[in-house]
This record gives sequence, structure tokens and C-alpha cells, in this order.
Amino acid sequence: MKVAVEKDIQLVTMKQAKRLKDEGFNWETQHFYNILCNSMLGYDRGTKKNWNNVDVYFSAPSAALALKWFRDVKGRVGVVEFQLRYRYSYTTPKKGGKYSQCFSDYFDTYEAAESALLDELLEIVDINASNRSERAREIANETLRQLGGNKFIAMTGAENLAYNDLASNGDVDLTFTIGKNDKRVKHVLVRYDYGKDLYVMKFYTEELTLVAEYDEVYCDMLGDIFESVTGMYTSL
Repeated sequence: MKVAVEKDIQLVTMKQAKRLKDEGFNWETQHFYNILCNSMLGYDRGTKKNWNNVDVYFSAPSAALALKWFRDVKGRVGVVEFQLRYRYSYTTPKKGGKYSQCFSDYFDTYEAAESALLDELLEIVDINASNRSERAREIANETLRQLGGNKFIAMTGAENLAYNDLASNGDVDLTFTIGKNDKRVKHVLVRYDYGKDLYVMKFYTEELTLVAEYDEVYCDMLGDIFESVTGMYTSL
């Protein structure tokens, strides 16, 4: 498993950061992933923030900090131990107020065991992850269809399409980049608001400066708003 390391401190992977955000991780960190820049790892030297408050960022804590959050907030305790090789263990609640202890296979390094432990805990608290991912994919595809589908992609040069399941409230983001236009818009985020059954649209420059934002957008307004902001046609 490939993980990011900053001065010998193992950071969570992009996938782990996303799932931590889904589960409500809100502790301050220096590092973050930017979903509008191919999930690039960012760093704000000397400043800690809750990057998960920003739509296009995922906070990237160290694996150790993420495990501490699980202990303090979720009540899930896991440890990495050494017995000739590294392995992890964690406790799971059973009926009658009892607990059982589970042990992993062995790993060659502490970091590999630590990252695998975090994956295990994330899986435990997110047993419906596969169902949620399929639902998010379907919603993102419907959002793209409302924009114009393949014709929209061909007309605007849309690339790097990705979706993000905001599991805490049921919202789903569709993000993508577009071709050159007079308004200098490069990144677009279209969010399906599950509670309102409406959309939010945000337009950014290549430098991630917000150009325009629209709330409570009906599905039949998506194309018109896109054209008015970017000056690009979405269909012939």
C-alpha cells in the first residue's frame, strides 16, 4: 500500500481521508487533499485547520491521529503490537456488554499495520460503503445526464469527472474540469442536495478562486446556468 509520508509521519491515504470525512472527522490538520486537482496533497505550514469544512478538500491527518479520533470519538480501540513481526488488534462489542478482541495477520512494517488497522476500523463503522458508493455513482450519472451527458462533454471539453459521496447527509458532488473559456472557469462542482432534491453549482478558476455560486438550482436550470457563467454552449 502506497501512503504519503511527511518527515517520517505517515499520513492517511486519499481514500482514507474521504471516508474519515464521511464519518464526521473534524479535527484540525495541516495537510489536506484537493479533489479539484487530481486529489493532490496540500500543506499549510504552521497552520492547522478543519479542511473538511471546505467542499473540495479532505483533511489528511496522520494515521496515528486518525486512530486517536476513533478512540476518543467513536469508542473504537485498536493498537499495533510487535511479536517478531507487526500486527494489529481491536475490540468489538458483543451482546451483554462484553467485548471480543480481534487480531490481524502479520505485516513487515509498523506503518503497514497501522494503515491496515485504520482501514479495518473504517470498514467496521461503514458496513454499507458499497451500497452508498453505488447510489452516489447513480446520482452523479444522473447529474451529468441533466447537464447534457456525452454532448455536454464533447461541447465543453469536460475532463477529470469524479463524484464524491457526502455520506453524512446524503449529498453527492460531481466535479470536473472544462476547456478554455472567456470567464477563465476551469473547475466545476455540481452538488445534488438530497434534502431539497435540488442542486448547488460552484465555478472556480484554475487557481481555485471562486467565480460564481448558485444554490437551490432545479435540474432543468443546470445547463442554462453553466452557459451563462462560462459562455460555453452545452449543446448544438
